[in-house]
Amino acid sequence: MNAESALATESFDSEPITPESIAELRARVTGPVFARGDQGAAAEVACFNRSRTQDPDVVVGATNDADVVAAVRFAVQNRLLVRIQATGHGSGKTPAGGMMITTRRMDTLQLDPRTRLATIGAGVQWQRVVETAAAFELAPIVGSSVTVGAVGYTLGGGLGPLARSHGFSSDWVRGFRVVTAAGDIITADAHSNPDLFWALRGGKGGFGVVTEMTIELAPMPALYVGGLLFEGAKTSGPRCAVGPLGCRMRRPASRHPLRCCACRRAATHPKPTHPTPTAQRRRNMRAPCST
Repeated sequence: MNAESALATESFDSEPITPESIAELRARVTGPVFARGDQGAAAEVACFNRSRTQDPDVVVGATNDADVVAAVRFAVQNRLLVRIQATGHGSGKTPAGGMMITTRRMDTLQLDPRTRLATIGAGVQWQRVVETAAAFELAPIVGSSVTVGAVGYTLGGGLGPLARSHGFSSDWVRGFRVVTAAGDIITADAHSNPDLFWALRGGKGGFGVVTEMTIELAPMPALYVGGLLFEGAKTSGPRCAVGPLGCRMRRPASRHPLRCCACRRAATHPKPTHPTPTAQRRRNMRAPCST
């Protein structure tokens, strides 16, 4: 189970949730625990996709692995479907009832520039990882949005702007820490539980609650990127924005419909006089444009 998915895919009848059982769960969990209708419950489960309404029976705001273990064991005891949420970007149709574990408080981040490894908590968003790694001329292989939860995104495989040169984000994972449906904490990597490690790198959900992920960072002293701008009737063709510059797209005699001058013939264009900090830091890594 990851930052945006469910531990079980089957549906079953849950046991009635009593105030006494909620009180017992609160006594075992460091973070907040909400029952349906409690003040603050709606805010706790609110997700990025505001069109979705989520109404679980129980909500646990996990702060550490022990909270996740207590929540999972409570869910098993009471036959509750468990769902996990970090940011809610991946929220689809959510069944009513069950338990939701929110992981945004599990926001630890450790980075070793010597080994180029970053250990990321289940609630960390990519923005923190990108900014922390950039200070060492390193970068995670991320998607196009840095407000997405790092763990949930990576468990889905992760196909981002750097995929052509660096592959999937999940290719860079070196290990996971997982709470199983039995409430045990295990490690999944190339040597321990390798089958689970294989499944988690793209399998998305249903295998356990991932509380921590270790990834390898790519050396990236600079990155120079561009985007396509369409100016409507004022322009005869698309233009490629390179910082404050705009270079004319050319149509080569090949099977590719368009070729971006910034990507294919960057040496013929002067660099921006005042590039943005991001462009200045990453100007050497050119990502191809697409239409």
